Amino acid sequence: MSGTALVLCGGGLTGLALVRALRALPGWRVLVGDSFSENLASYEAHANHRLPLLSDAAAFDERLQVLCRAEGVREIFPATQMEQQALLRLRPALQALGCRVWVSDPPVQRLAADKLLLCQWLAEHQLPVLPSHDDVRLGELPLLGKPRDGWGGRGLVRLTEAADRDAWLQERGFVWQPLLQAFDEYSIDFAIDDPGQASPMQPRQRLRQLGGFCMLAEPRAMWPALERAMKGLVDALAPLGARGLFNVQVLVSGEQLWISDVNARVGTSMPLTLAAGLSPVAFLLGHSNQAPQLPARTVRVMRERALPKLNLDEVRGLVFDLDDCLLDQKRWMLDKLALTWESQQTPLGLPDWPTWRDELLLILEEGERARWFDRWCERHSALETTRQALIEAYRAAQPASAPLYDDVAACLAQLRRQGYKLALLSDNPASSQRAKLAACELPQWLDAVVLSGDLGLRKPAAACFEAAAAPLGLEPQQLVMVGDHPWRDARGALDAGYRHAFLVRREGGFFNFGHDSLANWLPDGRWTALHEGLWELHWVLKGRAA
Repeated sequence: MSGTALVLCGGGLTGLALVRALRALPGWRVLVGDSFSENLASYEAHANHRLPLLSDAAAFDERLQVLCRAEGVREIFPATQMEQQALLRLRPALQALGCRVWVSDPPVQRLAADKLLLCQWLAEHQLPVLPSHDDVRLGELPLLGKPRDGWGGRGLVRLTEAADRDAWLQERGFVWQPLLQAFDEYSIDFAIDDPGQASPMQPRQRLRQLGGFCMLAEPRAMWPALERAMKGLVDALAPLGARGLFNVQVLVSGEQLWISDVNARVGTSMPLTLAAGLSPVAFLLGHSNQAPQLPARTVRVMRERALPKLNLDEVRGLVFDLDDCLLDQKRWMLDKLALTWESQQTPLGLPDWPTWRDELLLILEEGERARWFDRWCERHSALETTRQALIEAYRAAQPASAPLYDDVAACLAQLRRQGYKLALLSDNPASSQRAKLAACELPQWLDAVVLSGDLGLRKPAAACFEAAAAPLGLEPQQLVMVGDHPWRDARGALDAGYRHAFLVRREGGFFNFGHDSLANWLPDGRWTALHEGLWELHWVLKGRAA
């Protein structure tokens, strides 16, 4: 499953958590809708759209529906509690547009918004909760007071003396509970889907918080008492219309545990759950969920990045390399190798698949891909007829699909929506590249495909880059190049007059040049490294339609 998802009011840290979770899913184009044009999450989404303030209900409602219709939004996730009432109001209209709105029904919203109602409801359903009252006189000292509509650790009141309690006798805006002297706090991020089923869960002990945000946690395996409590909670919430993302806080002291908070929204520290390999968002969108890991720690750190100041307003198109830029070349080679083994294992008497695969992969990773089968035959004193048979079988092998990187589909789709023209310029034998293109969805986003083998040339020849510009109807200075090779892709494009070059680093790619080498080969200010994938293009390419 893939499509376009909107993170509503998603410009802050909670929105950033959702953007990262969605962007990790292959094929999803992620939009942020927020009242601020400059916001944090917009730098990790594919596009940011400014929306009216929630207080201007008529303008907000109209603009949101226009956005969903124009962008083909299929999934909407609220980032905070504030916009959930607006989504409830608009849900029928948005569903009519084909949008699925991940927001719980009003009964669940009321419980999540009022801690006293929540505690009373938990007690009614025989779920573990501390004794809770809104009258400070009903509890024994020491007491902890929580604002009924508060969140995180904000506004807490600790009462240890009778004199302290007197000042709160008339206050009904707090829920009062026993003040625990020693306890551990656990947080659980999960989701409830449309049929009312819960995603896999993994508790994490909150070890360090800063400003209400958990920054350091220790993932734990579920234990029986907590598993029973969470199952009871989900079973009670689902009939009330609980849908979407949830965050639950649990207090643990010895053998006892108590549900402390239930948030009907994404938790601010969900990135710690994502870091452990579990994604409630993936569960909701029908993607396979990995089994939770149990790392020693999950740590949330702030990462600073300096955005390049580039003048690319005149750019109207992008030219992409194929291998190790858009397509995982080693994965493609491994898929062809598997087909080769299937056809030749019996006639050539090849070793079992794991043994043969690992021997060939070792040769590949040692940098001898041009003599792949030659080296294996040399090591095993194989006959020349064996080498020729392997080469012919490998060339004939055609995998059913070609492995594009996960960020390709969403990135190219967004660039097309922004008005850019897109071309492919690729070396390697033309017949091999055509086979890859026939096995993937890449051609649907391209305005032109130029294979240097058809020209009798190879990058970095300027004629290759000129040939890519011609079918786009653009001048070289209106184009940028995106590739993985600093000399063939970046330097070749710049020498041919392209405005700028971007170098993407792919894990496991064949080329991984050091920065000093790049500085020697490429002119200052005319190239930019993409450290984490193609989505970084959106930092500097806003497009004519954005």
